[in-house]
Amino acid sequence: MATYKVKKKVKVPVKVLKKTSPKKIKVILKDTNKSNIKKLLKPIAGKGKVTLPEPDKNIRYRPSKRLKSVLANPLNLYSANLGYNRGKRALTFAFINNVFASMTGNSNFETPSPAISDIKDEIALYRTARGNKNTGAAKQCYVNILYMMKQLGNYVANECGNDPVVFASSSFIPNKAKGGKSKEIAQAKIKKVKDTKRSGEAKAFVIALLGAQWYKGYWIDTEDETATKHYTKGCKGIKHLFKGLPVGKKLLLFVCGSGPLGDGDWSLGFPWMPR
Repeated sequence: MATYKVKKKVKVPVKVLKKTSPKKIKVILKDTNKSNIKKLLKPIAGKGKVTLPEPDKNIRYRPSKRLKSVLANPLNLYSANLGYNRGKRALTFAFINNVFASMTGNSNFETPSPAISDIKDEIALYRTARGNKNTGAAKQCYVNILYMMKQLGNYVANECGNDPVVFASSSFIPNKAKGGKSKEIAQAKIKKVKDTKRSGEAKAFVIALLGAQWYKGYWIDTEDETATKHYTKGCKGIKHLFKGLPVGKKLLLFVCGSGPLGDGDWSLGFPWMPR
């Protein structure tokens, strides 16, 4: 005769948790929109202390897009030392004021770019934001000021004629720059070509050329009687990407090096049929 075990239900005592006092409730809101904060505060009104969010310290501020950039000439022998922006802000502004005093009325730098008046306006906005305790706006203005001073240093490097004495007359400290490679560029040579994962694209591997800072390219259709040149976007590396190639057509790919002294000779046509 079979026997069966009967399971008995045993009541387990449940520990009652004490309710937290409403005074100790702390609510942190991540949404910084004022209208959204008001909506979120309604259901918890009177149920404890509410802490509004502080500005995020991890935000990385970038220069405003409205600011003008000044490209440094690759043949410059000197560049502006930027060590002034790594110290205390009081010392940074003291250095900036010294630069303003040295460049005002300086015949070597008649049309500063960006204008000194524009930088002074940005400094005024920075001080106003600090006075209003608007930390975010103050940080953005300070980043803009440093960016504008960097562009002003590029302007000085371009206008000094590679003369360190003239450079120093602006109160910027001249550093020896690497400068562009002022060598004549030889004829380019395509080592090999490979397909990419996308149809109608090919990547040409070019042998590195002395003096070349970037590479240009174009392709032609061998069946096109006019031999129209289809130019591609330049690239800095030795891997040149050709896009928008006609699939199944016999093409010739060309590449040349480019630098401060101009372009080198174009390579011989590399035969290729895109997939």
